[in-house]
Amino acid sequence: MPFPFDKYKMPAAAKKWLTKYPVGSDDRYEDEFVYLDEIEERISDHFKTQRFSDKYREMQNQNAVIGDYDDVDKVYPTMGTDTSYGRGNKINPSHYVNPQYLPSYRIHVANDRITPRAQMRNKGDLGAVMAVPPESPSLFKFWNFWHMFGATFIITVGKEWLILSSSDTHHYFMWYLVWGWIAGFLGEWFLWWKALRGQEYYDQRFFPLQENVDNLFTLLDRLEKKPDMGIVLGSYNAYMDALRERLVTKRVTETVAEKAAQVNDALEAKFRQEQAGLDKPSKQWVTDAVSETMSFFDNKAEQEKYMKAALAALKKDGGAKFGSAVNQSSVVKAKYDTARKAAEETWYKEQRAAGTLPWTHASDAEKKKGSMSDADKKALYDSIIADLSGKYHRFA
Repeated sequence: MPFPFDKYKMPAAAKKWLTKYPVGSDDRYEDEFVYLDEIEERISDHFKTQRFSDKYREMQNQNAVIGDYDDVDKVYPTMGTDTSYGRGNKINPSHYVNPQYLPSYRIHVANDRITPRAQMRNKGDLGAVMAVPPESPSLFKFWNFWHMFGATFIITVGKEWLILSSSDTHHYFMWYLVWGWIAGFLGEWFLWWKALRGQEYYDQRFFPLQENVDNLFTLLDRLEKKPDMGIVLGSYNAYMDALRERLVTKRVTETVAEKAAQVNDALEAKFRQEQAGLDKPSKQWVTDAVSETMSFFDNKAEQEKYMKAALAALKKDGGAKFGSAVNQSSVVKAKYDTARKAAEETWYKEQRAAGTLPWTHASDAEKKKGSMSDADKKALYDSIIADLSGKYHRFA
């Protein structure tokens, strides 16, 4: 492809269609590699059954139209198989054996029973030369165009009709060659331009058309294979109803499970909150009782009274005895128990009066009284259902 016609003018389009329809190689027949003696054997086997007779060849060449008509095995006979140094390398037969070009007709097999005999006789090589009568033996029968051209050239030069030694002749040849080269370049460039641009325009028009044709045949094939639409739609509607019911059931189940998880999380959070504050009142009671007991025994009169009681216990029954439970005193414990009980009763009284008594310290009667009744639960449920019914459709 010479300059400036060595590039596509529409590279994007060429890239698009070449990617959709890549150039494929003709791999219908794989390359064959055989030994040279196998090629010679194939050629000799071929001419055992496919060789024309000498009589037919003489008749075919009576007008000297085919020149040398001997077969290749006779012109280049084999020297025999010599495997002293091996059979050699395998080669491709297509590089050494010329192809045979055979005509391809629309009807490959002719019916001999209905074909006229004269037509069968005249349609082959024999019929091509039957209209020309045999010539008499002559030397000019073997002359061709180059023989006659050479003789004409010699005669015209000898008669001085064609003069090749003058300056005008040389100038003519130089003028002709220069303009011949120029005209040849221009013609070749024009042909390249016509071929490339024509191929591009052909691709632009053919490939989309081919693609549309393929899509059309695909659509037709799909329409032919399409089942009865009534049966399909009936099954489709039943399937959609079942799928819709399954979807609603799945959503309801997931919603209920989600709400149950939320309620469970709320209950667990509330339980942890109540457990965190469960021991707080009792600790406060203990602290208040200890403080009150210590304040009570800080009084000097109570201390003297306690000391007199302790000394009396030491003098009683033979004096003090270490490690014995006889001398134990419960005055402090009694005062602590009294103070703790009073603090507990005061806390319950204040919490009940303020309405802030925790559920963990309430009695069963108070829990039952403060809980929601069945009628209140049903009223709350009915109100929520009525609100949802106004927003969404009812479903079974």
